[in-house]
Amino acid sequence: METTFHMRDGVQLRGQIHDPPSCTTPKALCIIAHPYARLGGSLDDHVVQSLAYALSSASSPQPHAAATATATAPRTCVPARVVLVNARGASSGSYLAGAADAADSAGSASWTGSTEAADFQAVLDISIEQFAAAWPHAAGVPLVLCVRPTAKLPQGYSAGALYASSARRPAERRIQLQPDVTPSAAALRTKYVLLSYPLDVLWALSLFRSGTYTKRLEALLQPPQAPRDADQAIPIDVLMVHGNEDQFTKKTSYDNLCLRLASIAADSAVAMSNKAADAGAAAAVSPPATFRHHCIEGADHFWRSKRQRQQMIEVIMRFLGPEEI
Repeated sequence: METTFHMRDGVQLRGQIHDPPSCTTPKALCIIAHPYARLGGSLDDHVVQSLAYALSSASSPQPHAAATATATAPRTCVPARVVLVNARGASSGSYLAGAADAADSAGSASWTGSTEAADFQAVLDISIEQFAAAWPHAAGVPLVLCVRPTAKLPQGYSAGALYASSARRPAERRIQLQPDVTPSAAALRTKYVLLSYPLDVLWALSLFRSGTYTKRLEALLQPPQAPRDADQAIPIDVLMVHGNEDQFTKKTSYDNLCLRLASIAADSAVAMSNKAADAGAAAAVSPPATFRHHCIEGADHFWRSKRQRQQMIEVIMRFLGPEEI
């Protein structure tokens, strides 16, 4: 379903909403950020569309032939409402076939990513409200911020991961079964999926403001600082997926980043455990954030190989499977 998101400054962003098959209530809300608009990125990206289909249809691709004999088939992901949006300046040929101009989102891409990050947060807020209006009696559902951050063109750089990792789910907008029912903490987890995070070219995508985005990424895994924030904190899970043949970020750079993020998550777990012990059994303390990392052999920055692309989707489907949420 085609849709339009209205930003506060009057800019209109074109988007798509993919819902599960008829009569199926979504069990999650997923929002996917597309590649950098200045380099041809849009919601038509082949990985964006593949993820949207897999997540909304609650089915995963068949394991590639080489792994079928040894690998366990991926768990079926819960059916989700999937929201896609063309960032400012992005255009898509799928919107109102025959009227290409209607596919364009207004405005133009920024050089620092700050406008795109703010727009992504606005789309997140709008999507949560629309989900609650469409399914007012749906159980507390997890939010998935799923990112396909690469560009279509051979010379393109990543971008979407920066915007999505900056977004936060407002605690007061938890979607509940009924006003007097509080879903379990597990059902309210927010999951971030970051594909091909553009670490080594972050400086170029943010106009030398890379520190802003790395701090926001690290903050996802850190325990809440203020008491009020701790009371309202929603558990967060982060999955980082990349290939070992990424053209723009060395594998050693990914390894170092993931070691640092895993260390932050571990320290957060210890801090939250100590807080729970100090608070006593009667006090409710949110579970700590978790971090997972998966490197896919042979995959490049653009996921052009169908075999590696299937592996990547399988990893994400396992991460988002019903047993996980």
